[in-house]
Amino acid sequence: MLKHFIQHIKTHQLNSEGTPLLAVSGGVDSVVMCDLYHGAGLDFAIAHCNFKLRGKISDEEKEFSAELAKKYGVAFHSIEFETEKIAEARGLSIQVAARDLRYAWFEELRVQEAYASIATAHHLNDVAETLLYNLTRGTGIRGLHGIPVRRGHIIRPLLFATKEAILAYANTQKLSWCEDASNALTKYSRNKIRLDVIPTLKEINPALENTMQENVQRFQDTEALYQFALKHIKTTVFKQEKEQVRIDISKLHTYPAPATVLYELLKDFGFNQDQTMQIFKSLGGLSGARYQSATHELLRDRNALLIRQLSQPKIDTVYLAKEDREATFGQLHLQLQIVDKQDFVLDTASHIACFDLDQLVFPLQLRHWEAGDVFQPLGMNGRHKKVSDFLIDQKVSLFEKEQTAVLLSADKICWLAGHRVDERFKVRETTKAVLVVRLFSGR
Repeated sequence: MLKHFIQHIKTHQLNSEGTPLLAVSGGVDSVVMCDLYHGAGLDFAIAHCNFKLRGKISDEEKEFSAELAKKYGVAFHSIEFETEKIAEARGLSIQVAARDLRYAWFEELRVQEAYASIATAHHLNDVAETLLYNLTRGTGIRGLHGIPVRRGHIIRPLLFATKEAILAYANTQKLSWCEDASNALTKYSRNKIRLDVIPTLKEINPALENTMQENVQRFQDTEALYQFALKHIKTTVFKQEKEQVRIDISKLHTYPAPATVLYELLKDFGFNQDQTMQIFKSLGGLSGARYQSATHELLRDRNALLIRQLSQPKIDTVYLAKEDREATFGQLHLQLQIVDKQDFVLDTASHIACFDLDQLVFPLQLRHWEAGDVFQPLGMNGRHKKVSDFLIDQKVSLFEKEQTAVLLSADKICWLAGHRVDERFKVRETTKAVLVVRLFSGR
């Protein structure tokens, strides 16, 4: 056992960064972990959490863990939690609350005392239990990769050993430990798997734990390929456009399992599995459907899914005086410059508008376009056109429409911002001075 422990430590370089902090409950697993560290001549410290869930027994486990530290001559750290009260206040189960409290404190202690890592006593049986538990509850590929030997600053030095081997070592070394009576209660799901399911599976395969670990390695390799494929897919179907992300629907359908691909693309924006299935089903219908996560909004547009952060409340109107040189309107930022006609060079970029200064009446107004707005788009021979029709002709998405602003002079639209200047305010041969307005999206 000690030989295998040392080999496991070396293979995964679990002791290469300095002294680890061992998470010790007082149970046989953590006691054996301490003894193996001591037997290997490695430095360590002990940390114990008293969750105050079992009265006198919890206090006895704390005292036992403190004595264990004295036995090995190592530093001892402990903390007490009012776990039931905290779980109720946070709306969590006691098990989840205890886990969150434990790991948060371990990390705080690790940083404060400059320990290299946090060692937990997970073993091969835990790998099998976790895998079966995740499968029973429902999981994707990520739920099948088991318990990693290292995750960040957390290491698992016993992940090479079965529970039987740990118990055998403890008995051979005549170690003492605390028995947690709750481990025998089948009211907990993981205990049911440990006590009822796994013994039945071991009748089929006595080497179940080792087989599960081999399966986990295959699942990890599969996940690596899965992530590699997703990275490639994102480069083809994802496109960043100003303040939104576009997912090309036709390209999405060229890949196997498009619903799963879509979930992987959307989960980083806060959309869950159920929402993703609703969105996927909408792809064969009409455009216009909207969906929201806690942070983002998704629009089913004509040929794409458009995603943006949830929008801020709209500002009604911004007024621009002749001497103003900058203005902000929601996510839009404008820069204004007055130029003599003799120094003026026309720029036809859509985000730049050039006006005959003498045709403008200040203050100008900047607001969102409204139903019924009309203007005379430059190049249309002075014909009037509804802003709504113009945006439809330009195939502007609903998201973009909602962010589109109009610049007005004396209640007449002189610019559909980012799209087209009005014919009535264009620069002419007789123009003496030009107002140049540049539009930038985002802050």
